Amino acid sequence: MIAVALGLLGLWSWKRQTGNAVGTPHIEQITNFIGDEGETAPRGIGSPALSSDGKLLAFIHDSQLWIKLLPAGEPTQLTHDLSPKFDPAFSPDGAHIAYSVISRDNSWDTWEIPTFGGEPYLWLPNASGLSWTGPNTVLFSEIKTGMHMAVVAANTNRTSSRDIYVPPDNRGMAHQSYLSPDRKRILLTEMDRGSWLPCRVVPADGSSRGTRVGSEKGQCTQAAWSPDGRWMYTTTNASGEQQIWRQAFPDGVPQQLTFGPSIASGIAVAPDGRSLITYIGFVQHAIFIHDERGDRAITTQGDSILPGWGDGFPTSIFSHDGSRLYYLLHSGVTRAFGGGELWVHDFAKGANDPVLTGMSVTSFDLSPDGQNIVFSALDQGSVPRLWMARLDRRTVPRRILPGEARGPVFGRDGAIYFGGPEGSQYFIFALNPETGVVRKLVADPSVDAPAVSPDRKWIVVTVPFAGPDTTSLVKAYPIGGGTPVSLCQRCFLKWSGDQQALYVSSNAANSAGNGKTLVISLTGGNALPKVPENGLTIESGASIPGAKLLPLQGLFPGVRRSQYAYVKSLSTENLYRVTLPR
Repeated sequence: MIAVALGLLGLWSWKRQTGNAVGTPHIEQITNFIGDEGETAPRGIGSPALSSDGKLLAFIHDSQLWIKLLPAGEPTQLTHDLSPKFDPAFSPDGAHIAYSVISRDNSWDTWEIPTFGGEPYLWLPNASGLSWTGPNTVLFSEIKTGMHMAVVAANTNRTSSRDIYVPPDNRGMAHQSYLSPDRKRILLTEMDRGSWLPCRVVPADGSSRGTRVGSEKGQCTQAAWSPDGRWMYTTTNASGEQQIWRQAFPDGVPQQLTFGPSIASGIAVAPDGRSLITYIGFVQHAIFIHDERGDRAITTQGDSILPGWGDGFPTSIFSHDGSRLYYLLHSGVTRAFGGGELWVHDFAKGANDPVLTGMSVTSFDLSPDGQNIVFSALDQGSVPRLWMARLDRRTVPRRILPGEARGPVFGRDGAIYFGGPEGSQYFIFALNPETGVVRKLVADPSVDAPAVSPDRKWIVVTVPFAGPDTTSLVKAYPIGGGTPVSLCQRCFLKWSGDQQALYVSSNAANSAGNGKTLVISLTGGNALPKVPENGLTIESGASIPGAKLLPLQGLFPGVRRSQYAYVKSLSTENLYRVTLPR
């Protein structure tokens, strides 16, 4: 696989604005990690960051922070815990490295560690994507409530904190921010209600919302300035796969810099502006099934995924008799977390067939009687719309709601539950697909799409929560009315089809990091276990009689508790230094 990736580098070329190739750039491999196969989350490499003198390189590999002395030093691992990490940044004097961590309770925090070894320590809770803007000043992203994330400027002790950019939608997230060399502007990455957007440039004083930059298509997930401020560099999948683009500031024409079937992502521009460091490689996903026969792959071609966090939580991806499994085959440009064409695997035949082609489906759910499927799919403007179709494909899929909607699931009496906007807030609604009547199902604002118990008596929603230690809370609401039950600060719940087991994951499908799933036995027709006084966690739930802990994340239970599906990944990625065109 590595040999293939290296061979593909020869296909790369830089292009002028006219689109004419100007020759193959000089590409120097910096790391030589071997790909990891069989993981439920990619163990690849990413988030390159350079010290101010360009002599030290920090990066993330296998959820750990590493450092390397350039050009030929051996990589050294600095951290040894399992928390997902990203966005390392050197302090101005190079003595420390800050990095972002997603904790077990889903708090996005900044930790710090001495550059040449020592114990890491929590520096700033509820702060991620941090970068220094001076010896004693920083930029970082801060969650207000729920998942509403803003860019904030502050002193290193968090005093004099002020908002620079707050997304207008309560589910918007501004993830990374980069101060321009002249200190007048900030280049940032952001998401709206669940999709990545183009990058944005805003005034450093926060006086306006600024303007979008780069390609209008696809996801802009990382960015950087050239040292002289003439160029903005971004990574986007506007061409189909993540590649590096550049744009002359302020309003030049976006130019794609890297090409090829391999991806290129992450940007660390050298201090002299002549090169950048990025990671190049492949990440391939496959669907696995676990049942009485053990574990085995059921997809072997293409990039196969299951609905991910932010897109939806199907009640079932299995047919009502467990004979078929539905999944997504990634294709084309999308701003969603996942998204792709809908395919089905037939266990008896061992065959995989397309169900819905030419549509970017982000999430779906199967009706209890096995006759219909409801799904959300992106329109040309990357807005999710609600559709319904017969599983036997005898009729044309029909759109059942004109407005924006995501994460549909079948509810009680044939209703469709989904997440949708109301002003700047996000709520869970119920739709009668025959009459088109829509009503608000849960009065509290929502962060995620809904999950529903198989008996259709409970709906699980993540709600914004302005607590001292958390910004969200997962609650189960009785659909027939009554008092909701607080379950956990941040977890992802699904039931087996027979409602004999509740699956509680620390990470959703397609998430980064190494998550775990707790399987809790349910009895007496109950959809929920007795929840500990301080809430349900993977650790506390493990003490519940009959509970079982699985070293997997984002599981999708089958029609019985002994059956579940999950995603495994094969990643082949390494860091490279690539010369930049003049």
